[in-house]
Amino acid sequence: MKLAFNYVLKLKSLPRNPCHDVVFETPLSNFSAVTKSEANLVANIFEHFKNANISLNIIDNLHVQCPPPWEEHNITVDISLTKQSKENTSIQGNENVDKLAKAALNRTSTSGKLICYSDLKPKINTYIKSVWQRDWDAEGANKLHEVLPNLGEDLHRRGEGAGRKRETAMCRLRVGHTWLTQRYLLKNEEQPFCYACDSLYTVRHILIERPDFQDTRRKYFSVTDLYRLFREVNPSRIVGYLKDLGVYGHI
Repeated sequence: MKLAFNYVLKLKSLPRNPCHDVVFETPLSNFSAVTKSEANLVANIFEHFKNANISLNIIDNLHVQCPPPWEEHNITVDISLTKQSKENTSIQGNENVDKLAKAALNRTSTSGKLICYSDLKPKINTYIKSVWQRDWDAEGANKLHEVLPNLGEDLHRRGEGAGRKRETAMCRLRVGHTWLTQRYLLKNEEQPFCYACDSLYTVRHILIERPDFQDTRRKYFSVTDLYRLFREVNPSRIVGYLKDLGVYGHI
């Protein structure tokens, strides 16, 4: 479906092309909308994307030549005009796509109700991001979720005089994979425990939890979670804390 968008839009960049005034609709549902289309329109469309096993990240990354043809023409797209080549039929896993394509070819009329692509694309992008966020929220036990609960946020704070080594160290701390805490994987050993408090030896434990580091920690920051640590604390203070502990070279 997305490839059909891209192909028809490129054709419509030619003013004399006969593909100009086609209609956007599917054989199973009639989609009509005015400017600023309603959200339920997009929800219905994405049911077809889901049934067709079309990846959401492909839909979000559509690129059309500049200037976009929809800025020159009020274009619409007729999904019923798209066809599958014989080489793409009867492929295992594409049964739903085959069914929709055959139903579209058997249609004899269209409703003539239009939806402008420029109205549709922002809705698609918003819906895609909401689906990604919903799936990410379901990963609450993932250690990365505490660091980045909201997708799309920029965690990179360079600060003055940041060098490559410090940027690499900060990236490893955010991801939670450092030589100090993950080397047991390379050595095929059991995950180590903190000798002081018998807790798993993790980045969070070193930066936030370990009790006997509390006095040193207070000299550099006073946050109690990784979310605030990587947003509110200057990276130079985090690095200073690790150097004070003598573990910065093992990150």
